[in-house]
Order: sequence, then C-alpha cells, then structure tokens
Amino acid sequence: MQRSIPVVVSSAVASLAMLLVATGQSVSAQPRPSLLWSPATSTGSHVFPNSAPGQRTSQTFTLTNTGGVATAPTTVTLTGSAAFSKTVDTCTRAGLPPGRSCSVRIDYTPSVTSARDRAVLTARSRKPAVRKALTLTGSGE
Repeated sequence: MQRSIPVVVSSAVASLAMLLVATGQSVSAQPRPSLLWSPATSTGSHVFPNSAPGQRTSQTFTLTNTGGVATAPTTVTLTGSAAFSKTVDTCTRAGLPPGRSCSVRIDYTPSVTSARDRAVLTARSRKPAVRKALTLTGSGE
C-alpha cells in the first residue's frame, strides 16, 4: 500500500514543499511546487487603499514558484465583487519552473461610498496539484 502526504516546511527565508511517499517500509521525499503571491500580508490578503466611487486603483501581484519542481500550466481566477477586475494576466497557461514568477494586474473601482468589497484571486495548477489564494479587500470613501 502506498500513501502520500504533502508537507511544507517554511521559514522567514524560504519554504520547501515536498510530498512524502510511503511504500511498505520506506519513505521518500519528492519535491513539489509551492506558490506565493506578493504583495500579501502574512494572513494571505491585500487591502487596496480607500478610493472615491468610480476612481480606479491598480495593483500588480507577482506569483512565484518557491518549490522544488515546475508547475503545470496555471489558471488564475478572480471571484467576488465586481469592483475588482483582472486586467493583465501573464500567469494563465504559464508553467512556472522553480524560482520563476509571473504577474497579474488587478484594478479596484468602488461603485458607491462606504462600499466594502471583497474578492479572491486564486492560482491553480495540476500534476502536481498546487493552489494559492489571495483575499482582496477595498472600501469606497
């Protein structure tokens, strides 16, 4: 019987993603991709500055593969409030070798004063499966 357990070891300097594979009496570690969005807080979020209704604020986010092997082609989605829009995306359909990056530009345009908007920017890749989400928030002033 073979069992696989994903493991991520992180420090302030780097993270290492591995897949532990146990077969019978042996255990082996296989490197995996690991994705990181920046800029982001330690909780995996980004707050856009307050904006007047109709005023656009843009932010470019960098997606980096900090793992030990390349990703398969990625898919990047943006779900949530329509006040957020994805305007540039060099990540979708791109495979990321270890240490390489791509970018996504998000525009935030609140429609009303006191709007509290939220969206989630998610990158996914298959074989090996890897996913990284970033919560976006913004407010109309």
